[in-house]
Amino acid sequence: MEHTGLGFVAMWIAMSVVMMVPTALRPARRIAAGNPRRGFSFLSGYALLWAATAVIAYPIVAFVPWNPVTLFLAWIAVGGYQLLPSTSRHLRACRALPLTEAPSRAGVRYAISCISACLPLMIVAMATVHGAGVPLAIAIAAMVLVMGYIMWEKSSLATFAAIRFSGAMMIAIAAITFTSGALPNHESHSALVSIDR
Repeated sequence: MEHTGLGFVAMWIAMSVVMMVPTALRPARRIAAGNPRRGFSFLSGYALLWAATAVIAYPIVAFVPWNPVTLFLAWIAVGGYQLLPSTSRHLRACRALPLTEAPSRAGVRYAISCISACLPLMIVAMATVHGAGVPLAIAIAAMVLVMGYIMWEKSSLATFAAIRFSGAMMIAIAAITFTSGALPNHESHSALVSIDR
């Protein structure tokens, strides 16, 4: 699957809106307090900051030579990241949103916590989908699954012990997938992203 730099940015922005905004609807309703304008302002600040993370995601997805080894190491890193106390701290901030701030400022603050907790997962998931060259329907299903996971870990239903367990499971699944040879095998990442010159 090929993407120019601008194409990737456009896709990432669309993904930020489609995937990440639903994970912020619960706090948006709290911030709105019956006022749609406040809710829109909150979600705008949130979505804009998520869209801006394209400048972080693009170099990683475009220039890392994705192959079974790098995908394996990336998922080990993401699973390890879920185990860190800092990730739990960022997720805790997602659940304790102050209601006294201006909506746009609250949206930006919420986005910072969410990005700090979830961006590594989003980037590695996208790199895996593109590196595998999977059909569009499977790619969409995979990203919806990631969105559901993020919604779960940001909710009060997910204990921090469960989140750490999910990180350990990511590491285990990555190890099993790698040793079974099921990860995508590409000679080069050159087919992944083409760059406008």
